[in-house]
Amino acid sequence: MLYSKNSELTSIRVGRDDSPIEARPLNLQVNLRNNVHHKQQREYMLVKRFSLIPVLALLGLMSVAAPQQASAQQLKVGYANAEGILPFLTEYNDISQKVQRHVQSSQEVLQAKADAFQADYEKFEKQAELMAADARTAREAQLTNLYAELQQLGADKEQEAMEYEQSLVQPLLAKVQAAIDEVAKEKQLDIVLRAPGILYVNENTIVNITPDVAKRLGLNIDEEMSVN
Repeated sequence: MLYSKNSELTSIRVGRDDSPIEARPLNLQVNLRNNVHHKQQREYMLVKRFSLIPVLALLGLMSVAAPQQASAQQLKVGYANAEGILPFLTEYNDISQKVQRHVQSSQEVLQAKADAFQADYEKFEKQAELMAADARTAREAQLTNLYAELQQLGADKEQEAMEYEQSLVQPLLAKVQAAIDEVAKEKQLDIVLRAPGILYVNENTIVNITPDVAKRLGLNIDEEMSVN
């Protein structure tokens, strides 16, 4: 897991009277890595041309619309766990280190701004009762705007980290996809499904090509690991 750090800040409730403002705890998330990781998992869906639902629909149409062709040549189906292959690639470790450095740099920037905001707010909280109503209201508005800007900066940094990681991972995804295409052609497969996610597999009719794809990439992954 990459570096992450949370800063405990305080939200501002802007009142309409002259009473001191009230504060309540609010977490400003400076943790970019968890969201980047979830995003990464979604982006690792490499086999994009086929899915289980269209395949089932196609098989259903074949059985209803053309029962007379049941004895004809059937579709040859395979499946591959592309996501399970990625962590074994040398380039993947390099990407992880680059993303870690990028995320940590962003977090340091955010943390510095969060600490500055916290200091400003604590100073205001101490002086609020001594301030004139107009001055207090104006300062509350300033702090509220600063907090909104800080939240927006956090969202921008998170999106930036995701896009940066995606730009690094994309060539790796293309490399794995190319290996899947080559193995599928060699085995004369019509469809390659994505694993994990398949609820049932008849190993007599559907072949697991993950080990072959791994070997094509210079890796040695046993078949049991390639399914999970």
